[in-house]
Amino acid sequence: MKKIYFVRHGESETNAGGLIKPAHEIALTELGHTQAEYVAQRAGKLGADIIISSSLLRARQTAEHIADRTELPVETSDLLVERRYPSIGIGLTHSHPTVKEVVRILEINFGNEDATHSDEETFEEMKERALRSLEYLKNRSEENIIVVTHAIFLCILVGVVLFGPELTRREAGKIINGFKMKNTGITWIEYDEEREAAPWYIRTWNDHAHLG
Repeated sequence: MKKIYFVRHGESETNAGGLIKPAHEIALTELGHTQAEYVAQRAGKLGADIIISSSLLRARQTAEHIADRTELPVETSDLLVERRYPSIGIGLTHSHPTVKEVVRILEINFGNEDATHSDEETFEEMKERALRSLEYLKNRSEENIIVVTHAIFLCILVGVVLFGPELTRREAGKIINGFKMKNTGITWIEYDEEREAAPWYIRTWNDHAHLG
């Protein structure tokens, strides 16, 4: 039995409505650091063996709070990063007309297998990365793992847990739109190889009791 506790990072500058920066430069806000400290206190009760974090700054900062509280080792992985969005939005706010138009086109394109805006990560690329992430976590020697990651990617990963490689764009879109996640919300997923038909399954989604 393998227990994976997926933690969304604390509030980031982009979450708070700041300028859109390159993905590797987006940091936690002051509130984000506070949220990370709250989830770190909670993480001390999970009995984890290791923390594996997305390589992006906001996730690493969240992982550092957890590591300081738990004294667990931290590793990073590019498999766990957030979806790559079109670079045209960098330097703009979410309210900028260009960004709003990009978001509109991305929502339309998400259900179209052949459509892309520019240099964003496609649904198929995200799904393949989610499948590789589960395989990577399954093959880790640790039995209890904290994973610090991001909201959209976690929705795709949950979709793969539910539907496997057959996850469709329509199903993924419904998960993203219907399964909202708080910053530092915890999603607990287990892997049991004895359950041959469905070895991966979800115990909890978006548990944020630590935020009050």
